[in-house]
Amino acid sequence: MIDAEVEHDEFGLPFLRGRALKGLLAEECANILFSLGNLGKRVDWELTAQKLFGIGGSGLQADAKMHVWRCEIAGRFTQAVRYGIQENQLTADEF
Repeated sequence: MIDAEVEHDEFGLPFLRGRALKGLLAEECANILFSLGNLGKRVDWELTAQKLFGIGGSGLQADAKMHVWRCEIAGRFTQAVRYGIQENQLTADEF
């Protein structure tokens, strides 16, 4: 199955927008909280998660403490791919 959250830049390299990445992190946090069940202080962890990720549709009064920006591959690999494409040694379709 293809993950629709992953997009590709003009060089064919994958990236996630900040909103998509934050949503994935929040979903995994919810899965962990669910798996904790009734162990210990789950309510404390749920309040912490709400502070970290915010509460959907709540407006500014419950704004998230975590802000996530675009997530992309960086460094020498990206530079090499971009150089290869610019020099016609690679194509974006190869990624």
